[in-house]
Amino acid sequence: MKALKQAVVALALLACGIRAAQAHEFWLIPHDAQSHTGAQVLFELRIGSGLPGKRSVRIPGLVADFTATDANGTYAVSGHDNSLVLGHLRSRTAGATLAALQTHQAQITLSATEFEAYLQEEGLEKILLQRREAGDSAQPASELYSRCAKSIVLVDGKSEGFDKTLGLPLELIPLTEPLHYQSGEAYRLRLIRDGKPLAGTQVKALLKGYFLKARTDEKGEVTFTLPGPGVWLFSAEDMVPSQNPDAEWESVWASVTLDVGEKEAL
Repeated sequence: MKALKQAVVALALLACGIRAAQAHEFWLIPHDAQSHTGAQVLFELRIGSGLPGKRSVRIPGLVADFTATDANGTYAVSGHDNSLVLGHLRSRTAGATLAALQTHQAQITLSATEFEAYLQEEGLEKILLQRREAGDSAQPASELYSRCAKSIVLVDGKSEGFDKTLGLPLELIPLTEPLHYQSGEAYRLRLIRDGKPLAGTQVKALLKGYFLKARTDEKGEVTFTLPGPGVWLFSAEDMVPSQNPDAEWESVWASVTLDVGEKEAL
């Protein structure tokens, strides 16, 4: 069954017209990044190497867990396979509602050229170095990967709870209040792996027309000077040697989307 899920995910990426080696970003887009109590919020899945990405259906076997957390607690996000709406919910209370998707693990094998280019793009120099030291730089690589995608919806013009930690394997947590952010100021996030700060890791910040990169410090924190308001995508990846004999490497990807610097009158 696990092998079937892996095959389905890989084939679905190819069916979407995006080679798996190029489908680096994986994120949730809410139809309404700011909502109000009682309103329905729909989420789309986007994949690709940059914005706006390619809209993807909810692939059978993809979703391991999909929940939302607000001031009232955590509940399941509704959805069904093969739909362009990945999931939907009704906002229950003022403040931040944090939708979090975790995928099942999937596997991919890349040529040496593809894998080395991908490591360079994602800032995974530590893996490049390990491959070089092992004499494997010219060898293909097999990777097991999973995704942790969050989207933060701000309800009734309030943002309380935007910085809540959800306990994902790899998680990006905004630290700067988003609604009152002014362009040109510092916007901070923290990256944690299994509950602990992850230092020295590349984090990307994307908005249409903008693409920023920075690395986390010893506290797992990263700072961007965002040039404009909008629904920003932040993403990061961590990779380690695999304990599974079927693959050399295992990676976890994290992303978070939220509306920064746009306070709407609801």
